Amino acid sequence: MKRFSPTTAIAIGSAFLTGLFFHALYQRWNPPLPETGNVSNTYFLNFGPSREALTAVIFASAAELFDKKQISPKSFEGKEIELQGEIKDHPQYGLEIILENPSQLKVID
Repeated sequence: MKRFSPTTAIAIGSAFLTGLFFHALYQRWNPPLPETGNVSNTYFLNFGPSREALTAVIFASAAELFDKKQISPKSFEGKEIELQGEIKDHPQYGLEIILENPSQLKVID
């Protein structure tokens, strides 16, 4: 078994301590984001995996209305829903409908 020379051991130890020091500084200056799951408050309800599928978008300004009615956009996952609104073909994101009010969305039982 080959052993490290004292100089190599000191260099490895110094590198480890330097990395630990900078990690501590990073954690101090960059606190973790709150665990809200959605920092921007923009929600996307995707109705398929590709660009051709429809996506319902709830922007932060409308998300406040959903919050006031105690409706979480995440509560619609895996449910059959009915949407009302204008469908647009966004050049970058594909077909989308902007939901500006909770009344545009209804869960079908």
